[in-house]
Amino acid sequence: MDPGTFVSLSPFRALDTRGGSAVGADSPVSFQVGGVSGIPANVSAVVFNLTVTGPKSFGFVSAFASGTERPNASNVNFGVGQTVANSVTVPVGADGKVTLFNRSGGSTDLIADVSGYYLSGAPVVPGAFAPLAPSRMLDTRGGSAVGADGPVSFQVGGVSGIPANVSAVVFNLTVTGPKSFGFVSAFASGTERPNASNVNFGVGQTVANSVTVPVGADGKVTLFNRSAGSTDLIADVSGCYLSGAPVVPGAFAPLAPSRMLDTRGGSAVGADGPVSFQVGGVSGIPANVSAVVFNLTVTGPKSFGFVSAFASGTERPNASNVNFGVGQTVANSVTVPVGADGKVTLFNRSAGTTDLIADVSGYFMGQLMPPATPVISPPTSITTFAGSDWGTVNGGGTVGEGQYDFTISEPGTYPAKGFIYSVSGAPVSSFPVNLGCDTPRVAQFVVVCPAEGRKATATVGSVDYFTFISVWAFNDAGFSNPTTYRFSVANAVPVPTTVLPITAPSGGNWVPVATQVGGRPIATGSCQGDTSAGYPGSTKMNALQLNGAPGQFGETASLAVNTLESFSVSGWFCPTKVAGGTTQSLIAQVADSGAMGGALRLDPKGSPELDTWTTGNTLEQVQTRPQSDNAWMFICAVYDKVNQQLRITVTSGGTTSTWTTAATSTQSRLPSTSGPARLGEGFTGQILNPVMTQGILTNDQFSNVQNVFTPSSQGVLR
Repeated sequence: MDPGTFVSLSPFRALDTRGGSAVGADSPVSFQVGGVSGIPANVSAVVFNLTVTGPKSFGFVSAFASGTERPNASNVNFGVGQTVANSVTVPVGADGKVTLFNRSGGSTDLIADVSGYYLSGAPVVPGAFAPLAPSRMLDTRGGSAVGADGPVSFQVGGVSGIPANVSAVVFNLTVTGPKSFGFVSAFASGTERPNASNVNFGVGQTVANSVTVPVGADGKVTLFNRSAGSTDLIADVSGCYLSGAPVVPGAFAPLAPSRMLDTRGGSAVGADGPVSFQVGGVSGIPANVSAVVFNLTVTGPKSFGFVSAFASGTERPNASNVNFGVGQTVANSVTVPVGADGKVTLFNRSAGTTDLIADVSGYFMGQLMPPATPVISPPTSITTFAGSDWGTVNGGGTVGEGQYDFTISEPGTYPAKGFIYSVSGAPVSSFPVNLGCDTPRVAQFVVVCPAEGRKATATVGSVDYFTFISVWAFNDAGFSNPTTYRFSVANAVPVPTTVLPITAPSGGNWVPVATQVGGRPIATGSCQGDTSAGYPGSTKMNALQLNGAPGQFGETASLAVNTLESFSVSGWFCPTKVAGGTTQSLIAQVADSGAMGGALRLDPKGSPELDTWTTGNTLEQVQTRPQSDNAWMFICAVYDKVNQQLRITVTSGGTTSTWTTAATSTQSRLPSTSGPARLGEGFTGQILNPVMTQGILTNDQFSNVQNVFTPSSQGVLR
């Protein structure tokens, strides 16, 4: 876990002076935190409930890191004979201890019930806690008391070493000298005042309570005196939480105080009875939250006693969170683990019923979980069919050329670090597990990592009549389930009809081959010579036969395609020496430099591949499995500029397989082209009905375009 993150504990008693000597007047007592009960030796801060009981004089207790100077701050204020409790968050000394100082004229017993700790180290992640030696940031006693039903704000962000954009702050709030009964609500400056109390008081009382509250955009916290009389307020800050969306386990997420339990509207909690309330999975809190911070108010108790808070489903601890007398209204801040069912249990340890109120002000992240299934929102140019996950482009579009901006968002509690998407002619259900922000493109998958997480925009083009964008969200814990959106566009790419003539080179010639309906050559077991004579009645189509000798290739007289833009390549190919140990070019477009701008080839092992070149001369390719000698194969290949994809489909022996890859960078581009197209450079075998055309053909068009050829066609169809 990261420095400054919180580890919650089932409350345990770390100090109880009642079994020994009470703490003397104006005297300290220290207790060990680091290295006990599973707590690391070098924790940065600790959270505990401090109870004062049986004091012989009025006064207050200050809590601070052992070995440091005692601060001018109080954590619990008490009168003679009172039993009073308050939550304390305080740094831990280098010796692993916390010191409590009894600032009063008489002795008193002290009890400390520890409920969690913060890991040591410099906090850097969002939601991490930075402890401070308690520092007084508000004291109205030196000026004007806070008026009846009036607010007062004080600066937190940017003072006393606290970051300007801190997300939340922890302070001890003391009410003193109130002229009427009432309560104080604490909230972020500039936000709506919540229906929640942090300190309840009577006339003339001095009462303190720990407060954890978000900080406003101006770096301030506001306190509202909800009473009919003025009162003085004191705020002693003991730490803050770093801003940003919390993700890691133990990071804190502040909330505007939200009331999640109020038994006054139903049945009071019975004597020696429990009540539970839901925290996990409500009000935007994760289902597996580890701990919660709330203000617990006891009101209208019929007998004296105390309340213990603990994780639902666990054993009730020997610890108190709020101590009360008959008829009192008493509040205290509680930090407690959450049960596996997402609930917190409160136990009324008294002989009478009482009402309980819980106002939640924040939570600590549990173990990071994979993000929720992302949501794909299509652009306005796509009309989504109601209740479905697909739509259509109004007015039609051009397959592979239209650009569509999809918004991908992750709606869950655990933010997405990034998204993986794939654009294809069919839904995609899996991907390489090693994808991440440092691998933006692998195979046909593209990774986008938005700086703020949760939302990104993917600009894609269509690949067929039906195009599918399949999306996953991921974070450091894993991947979400995939989601898919399908959209259709009209195909406006015209079927190519122009044949660029090619004269067979010396050592090569046009030979007739026997074909079936649709131009499919009949398998003959040989890819050399005239096969038409053996199949009388079949359609004869001219194939270019080449011997693989250097310089032996067909060439058009003019440019076939501009490889700066999307283009398609297809044709029937029958090699006699597939794995010849050399690269055999099937169809290639010559660039201005004389190099190949884009080429459909066979690699030295006999695998068909579509190659392009970046400006940095780095080869980009999509490659299929090796083929067989003396067997016809139909290859359809596409360079898709919009989706930055290379796609290739090979049909051989009755089996069709498709491969797709994404270019290594969205900045990659093909060299400009103005040269001729070449057919069969270094190739041994026959080439039938070759096509090289601008734009992207659909799967159906790849097949139908073969019908454009005639028995006398001798060239590349464009």
